[in-house]
Amino acid sequence: MASISETSFPSDYRSARKAFIAACIRAPADSIARVHPAVSGPRGNPLFLDSVALGPRDAGKALLLVAGGDGTEGGMGAGLLSGLLDTGIRPKRDARLVMVPALNPYGLAFGRKENESGIDLDAAGAARSWSFAMLRDILTEDMAHVTKLRVLELAQGSPSRLEDRSAGMLARTLAQARPASDIRVARLFLAPGRALAESRAVVTRALAEL
Repeated sequence: MASISETSFPSDYRSARKAFIAACIRAPADSIARVHPAVSGPRGNPLFLDSVALGPRDAGKALLLVAGGDGTEGGMGAGLLSGLLDTGIRPKRDARLVMVPALNPYGLAFGRKENESGIDLDAAGAARSWSFAMLRDILTEDMAHVTKLRVLELAQGSPSRLEDRSAGMLARTLAQARPASDIRVARLFLAPGRALAESRAVVTRALAEL
């Protein structure tokens, strides 16, 4: 079966979503699609926030991978998560691995950093966004028993590096939704060329350390 490579990362919303769903089928793993109730894509097509969860539903610890908060980077993020699924990366038996390939589907569909309300998802106003509401749903539905949560936001950047994002909007939103949990958030910047290999190394280590 065909699998994604860094040279074939999707460049638009439709191909990014198609690649991720295909990777979930190959895994195999069931993806969940949450349709945006108010906005559509450039051709009037519906927009979805997709996610997939691997590992036992009653796991007390989890790694959450989030890509595409910046819509202009959504193709790379979806490609990386699709590639990680194809490499066979999986959580330990007592842990959960959850992936969100395009946190900002509107931005990806229209090639914009901002969401449908013109808000950067790193900005304070993003807490009230549809994207973060869906992320809270994922936290409730796919990580109901999780008390130890590690989060990696995937982003473009050179050189590749890992930055603490404990004061970022994503971290604050998750902490408000799950105040009693041990939550740590980092942003993984990845340079083109070795992004898939480097993300696999970091994710593998993060899963081992859960």
